[in-house]
Amino acid sequence: EQVQRMPAGYILQAAGFQPMAPVQTNEIFLRLPRATIARLRTAGLRAAGWPTPGDDADNATIRLVTSWATTDAEIAALLGAL
Repeated sequence: EQVQRMPAGYILQAAGFQPMAPVQTNEIFLRLPRATIARLRTAGLRAAGWPTPGDDADNATIRLVTSWATTDAEIAALLGAL
């Protein structure tokens, strides 16, 4: 479907989230509020913690890895949890 053809970084930017670096591969690095990360993990997102300079008590960096096998439903769930 059309959403699956859109780069994940573009989808996240459209939702108001800015990747920390240009998305050139299937990995996306985002600094988010820790409460948002906790909410995503409660919703079932598996994202690696990625300690990065600039992280603090309120914000942390995570690494998302995408796949061509990612479904529209999974993308919708991620955006809904954000």
